[in-house]
Amino acid sequence: MTTEPGAQQRRVVVTGLGCVTPSGVDVQTTWDAVCRAESGAAAITRFDTEALPVGIACEVKSEPPLVDVSAKDARRLDRILRFTLQASQQAVAQAGLDFEKLDREQVMVAIGSGVGGVETLFANQKILETRGARRVSPFVVPYSIVNMPSGMISVHYGLGGPNLAHSTACASSSHAIGEAMEAIARGTANVALAGGAEAPIVPLSIAGFAAMRALSHNPDAARASRPFDADRDGFVLGEGAAVLVLEAEEHARARGAEALAIVEGYGASADGFHLSAPDQEGRGAVRAMRAALVRAGVDAGAIDAVNAHATATPAGDPVEAYALRTVFGSTPPPISATKSTTGHLLGAAGALEAILSIQSLRDQILPPTANLERVAEGCELDHVTERARPARVQRVLSNSFGFGGTNGCLILAGPNAPASGGNP
Repeated sequence: MTTEPGAQQRRVVVTGLGCVTPSGVDVQTTWDAVCRAESGAAAITRFDTEALPVGIACEVKSEPPLVDVSAKDARRLDRILRFTLQASQQAVAQAGLDFEKLDREQVMVAIGSGVGGVETLFANQKILETRGARRVSPFVVPYSIVNMPSGMISVHYGLGGPNLAHSTACASSSHAIGEAMEAIARGTANVALAGGAEAPIVPLSIAGFAAMRALSHNPDAARASRPFDADRDGFVLGEGAAVLVLEAEEHARARGAEALAIVEGYGASADGFHLSAPDQEGRGAVRAMRAALVRAGVDAGAIDAVNAHATATPAGDPVEAYALRTVFGSTPPPISATKSTTGHLLGAAGALEAILSIQSLRDQILPPTANLERVAEGCELDHVTERARPARVQRVLSNSFGFGGTNGCLILAGPNAPASGGNP
């Protein structure tokens, strides 16, 4: 699912970034922690886990204040909506967007989420069972539906452009960014706030993912997330939000905005194989990566680094490694797996990893994969381990693969990267 190169397309740049994660309250604190391989995992603090099979997660430990939202209103919001607004306000501030001076009907919102506001949903299910229907909150439906993060941004800023929600499991926000890029490229919008948000850390989610054998049972929280490691046993559930401001390059230039990166390539595909397990030959992942390369107008040799999906599940990591070797040959570019420190933010993971890829382009370093001590059979790649690695980085491929066999891949290029065949 790509736009063919050669058609008249506008170049799409990134002018603002924002995030709230288990690793930090903004982009810089998150990036610093990731580069130090500092885990965001710890014992769950927000509910009793004694009856649960897993008691660790990557929780957001502190939240930045919201602007133009009262403390009372902020407390009432589901966590996913607070995270969304916090990340979007950071991104808008960095981009220097003044919506009073923009055509708001040309500003798009595309926020991905895998599960929506589950905290509100499950809290009110308990209220229904114990206190009756009359005590259920009138906010239970609007706060829990998957499109409300997008809706909240659109309402908060009074935006009139397309307002979309992508819900494709762990690929949600990569698809949101990719589709926003395509909309701007073809002229549907001039600006987009695109990314993802997730707040899935509730008892039922922990129990459900554990029942699938998807979560790590390692009691040592800081060492539990181990992508590509022989002793990996699943991911650590995370939460947070990540939002990027995308713009048509000429629009950004006209208002004097700095381009942080170029969204150069996007590819999407389906495995058509299994509800939760990846195709064992990685064919869907391969197609998505190759589609992103075609859209970017570059060959595999132009990619300098990969931020892998790499959730640390026994089934998923070797399939991704196999797919990377299929696309790149026997010597793939260096691989980072940042879920080893941030945890798995589900639908927000792709957007966060796109931001981390842009930080790599800015600082010319590759973040390490934490806890990778003994590479698993079938996962042999050029892994960045132990500490961040200085490197010459012009283009990063960021992979996101989700339940239902859905795949989304992005190629981010430095702001001074030469024009490619897919981005004139």
